[in-house]
Amino acid sequence: MGPVSMIILSLFLSLLTVGVLILITFKRLKAIYYSNKRIQLEKIYSITKNGTKWTDARGESVIKWEDIVLAAECKELILIYISIVQALIIPKRFFKSNDDFFKFKNLIEQKISTEKIKMDLDHLDGNNVM
Repeated sequence: MGPVSMIILSLFLSLLTVGVLILITFKRLKAIYYSNKRIQLEKIYSITKNGTKWTDARGESVIKWEDIVLAAECKELILIYISIVQALIIPKRFFKSNDDFFKFKNLIEQKISTEKIKMDLDHLDGNNVM
């Protein structure tokens, strides 16, 4: 077997391994979601100066700002991690205007220590919301 064949075989096996790991992870996450009925309930979120509160059919929960592990911004989402595997996911379309979005980001900057923030807080362009 020549070096080119070995490289192709190695690449194929690597891709196969990554694919299997992704499939296993997806199945585990799906099983976790369907086994936890509270995750599946519709929630109403309220963001206050003290933290984030959500209410669902079974009651309410409050996450204080100091209990947040990380705040991160993606293209269409804000992720507020309350543990390394659990996050509040807030779509940017949730905000009615860029001004509301900017106020929320400023609140995060004030309430969460800087090393826990992974978002651009210095500027806001018109593409960030909606």
